Amino acid sequence: SNNTNTNTNTNMAEVETVHPDCRWEDIHKNETVCDIPALDFFSWQEGAPAHLALVSFAVILFVSHKLYFHAHAGLGAEYRSVQWWFEYIFIKPMVPLRLESFVAYLASGWFLGTVTMAITRYYHKQWAVELLSQQGPFNMLSWLLGGGTIDATAHVYTYKNTNTGIEDGRVNGFFSVIRKSFSKLNRTEVELDVDDPEREQNHFRNLDLFFSLHLFCGMLWLMVGGLQIFWSKSWSPVPEHNRKAHEIFGYFVALPALTLHLLDGLYMAYMNPVNQDWAIQFLYLGMVVNAAQQAYAAMQHATPARKKFHKYRMVKLYILTIFGSGAIRFCAWILWLGGKFVPFGIRVLIDRGTCQTNSKIFGSERGFQADAELCYAPVFMNLASTQVLQTWLQYILACLLARTGELDDIEKRALYVKIKHLMFIL
Repeated sequence: SNNTNTNTNTNMAEVETVHPDCRWEDIHKNETVCDIPALDFFSWQEGAPAHLALVSFAVILFVSHKLYFHAHAGLGAEYRSVQWWFEYIFIKPMVPLRLESFVAYLASGWFLGTVTMAITRYYHKQWAVELLSQQGPFNMLSWLLGGGTIDATAHVYTYKNTNTGIEDGRVNGFFSVIRKSFSKLNRTEVELDVDDPEREQNHFRNLDLFFSLHLFCGMLWLMVGGLQIFWSKSWSPVPEHNRKAHEIFGYFVALPALTLHLLDGLYMAYMNPVNQDWAIQFLYLGMVVNAAQQAYAAMQHATPARKKFHKYRMVKLYILTIFGSGAIRFCAWILWLGGKFVPFGIRVLIDRGTCQTNSKIFGSERGFQADAELCYAPVFMNLASTQVLQTWLQYILACLLARTGELDDIEKRALYVKIKHLMFIL
């Protein structure tokens, strides 16, 4: 294992792992080599970053309540009903005054949560999930106040020594990535023969192709889709010119970016490079199908007479299709941070980072680092909590448009019921 969780790790993308003799069937047994002790939440040295995160969220909620207390009087729910309290506490302080502000906050926040993965790949020649944007600020604040820090690496897909033989650890360029990736469409497995001494290096090459393409398509749609919504009223002061510019940018830039993103999502779900359980693979395919349906519905309303429905459908589609850039990473961070303070047997069931980092030690069938074959439980927890966050964002959108009379309360009620069902599932 590497440095302890409370020390700052100087080597990015290295995480603490269990003893090499650990096996999956032993992780819930006491006094085994599978245990990594939990941090003490009530210790300032170990728990300070978590304390500061909780305090920060509480302060943001309190300040937002004070700032927007009179701005959104009455969001439509029956007075003092359960839905009314839910809106009052969790929705009302977060509803911005303008749709453009909502999209700008969302796009910029999710960009910061994703770009760290690209930085790690470029500078450290490996694939890893770094929570620098999420955990970094609290680590810094804790350090300034004399507390400890928590290593911000959630889990590692490939270590540095797996890119041996690849010049500079880099791929041959974007078009080479596309060509090589699509040449693998007729293959359902990414590993070579188990006796191949270069098996890990070949696995790195495969992941490099998949992840590079996936990251590019996701970031492209995150930026282009956000600009399409943010600029919807800013092209020209002349309404007719503005509508025409919005239409041209949408058809020739935003729609191709969305199509590329959805095709890549379908490709990743089908090829399954990290060996997800079949049920998780099916969930990912369902998300792509749902996004395609939402895109079709949005385009059906792309007329001046039905523009308010088009607006709602498109922003809802944008929220749904950028979940991989931010929502899933934010929820993974919450589960990862909470997992640091619970026994290892529970941690490995809620934090996909802990599970996937140790999957090779646990004895995954393929024997590759970060395979998700044994990690369907924490991956499902991550996806289900992501759905809660996504629905909460859609609820904020629905309240924003309902306040301006562009959407009725029926959609809000449906989203409220969905959140209750998702919380019950969790």
